[in-house]
Amino acid sequence: MKSYKNIFLLAGMVAFVLASCLKEPNPELIQPSQLFRPISFTSNVNVVTVSLNWVPIKNASYLLEVSRDSFQFERDLVSIPVEQQANFVLEDLRSQSRYSARIKAVSKEQGVKDSEYQMITFVTGLENLFYQPDPARISATSVELGWEPGKAVTRIDVLSGQDVIKQFPLTEEQVSLGSVLVDGLSADTPYSFRIYNGEILRGTITARTLPESM
Repeated sequence: MKSYKNIFLLAGMVAFVLASCLKEPNPELIQPSQLFRPISFTSNVNVVTVSLNWVPIKNASYLLEVSRDSFQFERDLVSIPVEQQANFVLEDLRSQSRYSARIKAVSKEQGVKDSEYQMITFVTGLENLFYQPDPARISATSVELGWEPGKAVTRIDVLSGQDVIKQFPLTEEQVSLGSVLVDGLSADTPYSFRIYNGEILRGTITARTLPESM
C-alpha cells in the first residue's frame, strides 16, 4: 500500500513540474515595449573630424542628430539616419566650435517603441589647412601659399599686424590645385595669411617677404 502511495506522489510531482514548465514563458520570446538607449556613446575628436561610436542594439537602426550648440539641438541641426553600423564619422566641422550629438535606436519590430536619446557634447580642435610656404616660392613682393587641394575655401585675407590689407577671392582652379600666388606685397615685411570658407576660418600662417635686391 505504501508503494502505491509513493507512486501516486511521484506522479503528482511530475505532473506539477510539467504543468509549471508549460506555463513558464520563454525569455527569448519576451519583447521589451521600448528599446534601450545606445550605451557607450562617445566621440573621438581629430581637429575637425569626429568619430562617433556606440554599442549596437539588435533589431534596430539609429537616428543621429548633430548641432552646433550645447545640448539645445537647434543651431545648424542635421538629422542622419544610420543603419546597423556602430559608428559614424563627421568631417569638415567648424574649427574650435562646440557641438552636440544625440542618438536613439529606431525599432524594426512592430509594437516596440524607439528608444530615448543618448547625448554627448564635444569641442573641435584648431584647424589649419595651410602648408608651410616653400622658401623658394617667396620673393620681395609675393608669397605662394598652398593648402590641401579640393578643400572648401573661398578667400584668403592678408594681414599686416592686426589689419586686413588685402583680400584674394579664390577661383575654382585655385581651390582644385590648392595653391595661389599672393602678390603686391612690400619687401622685407612680415605678413599673416588667413584662409576662409565663407566666414569660417580654416587656417592661419605667417611669412616674411625677402629684402629688395641690391
